[in-house]
Amino acid sequence: MRSAVCIAAALIGAAAHAQSDWPSKPVRIAIGTPAFMSPEQSAGDRALDGRSDLYSLGIVAYQMLCGDLPFMANNTPALLVKHLSEAPVPIERRSGNVPADLARAVMLCLEKNPNDRFESARALVQALDSGDVPIVPMRARPTEAPVADPHGADLRGAAYTPRSEEHTSELQSRGLIS
Repeated sequence: MRSAVCIAAALIGAAAHAQSDWPSKPVRIAIGTPAFMSPEQSAGDRALDGRSDLYSLGIVAYQMLCGDLPFMANNTPALLVKHLSEAPVPIERRSGNVPADLARAVMLCLEKNPNDRFESARALVQALDSGDVPIVPMRARPTEAPVADPHGADLRGAAYTPRSEEHTSELQSRGLIS
């Protein structure tokens, strides 16, 4: 199993370094298979790098290890929102027979912020080869306090992943998360 993830990471890394002029015209829509799109792709960001590919690899590895995709929805917009806002169920909760370092590596690939993912496919492969996989950062836990929503939705118990430590501090100071 681990070698399949390493091979996929190496292939993605090689593809990321290949020269390509596609597309030749600026693209103004998100391109990709929605179930495997990174949050930055889902948001339509233009400046994508190899860390976006690592997110997609994380989706493939998660499906290989757990038997299901980390996010499911009835339509494409709902699925893209999940990529942007929901944390996947940790692999160790879905499948107890996955080595801890492999589960951590895949979960790091699935971090919403590209800066929280591996720097490159090479870094992922090196971490898996050495067994020195960083700990997945702790995110804010769901809160039972009502959270303000501009559309009036009740978001009690909704999972939320802060964008940065500063954002976390701001939300804590407002009493929106603990």
